[in-house]
Amino acid sequence: MIDAIHSLSREGGVRVSAVSARLGITRPSVTPLIGGLEQLGAVEKQADTNDKRVVWVSLTALGGNTMIFIYLATTVFWRSDLSS
Repeated sequence: MIDAIHSLSREGGVRVSAVSARLGITRPSVTPLIGGLEQLGAVEKQADTNDKRVVWVSLTALGGNTMIFIYLATTVFWRSDLSS
């Protein structure tokens, strides 16, 4: 899930197919992943107004804050690990 959140944080609103391509997994595999993130409130999905087959996914405020937390926690971990 972290890879999916990271992908969305770098690109903003993207098509589900773009998320699957970026993560290197099939679209049927990414669908439940995005569904889980949606249930957690980390992402929101929206149908394309021009093409009903297209679904856009974007981070919510919670998803963005989660990404910031992950980045900060990783930075602190690596800095403390390298200074030891």
